[in-house]
Amino acid sequence: MEKELDVLRGQIHGLVAAVSAIASVLPDSASADAAEVLDDMIAATGSSGLSGTTLEAMHATIRQISGALQVSLHR
Repeated sequence: MEKELDVLRGQIHGLVAAVSAIASVLPDSASADAAEVLDDMIAATGSSGLSGTTLEAMHATIRQISGALQVSLHR
């Protein structure tokens, strides 16, 4: 089970790194729009019926991706 969790963490970190690389070449307005959509997604999924742990992990991943987009906005 621990190995599967490590693989999942690695995939999430890889996804965040890929989004960060893509965001670095997008116009700032596109990164801002995407970050806004991700924030809306967090709000919309708050009452999705997912378990607390799943919802927490999902929102943490969304926040990581949103943070990666913010890096391009501050370059």
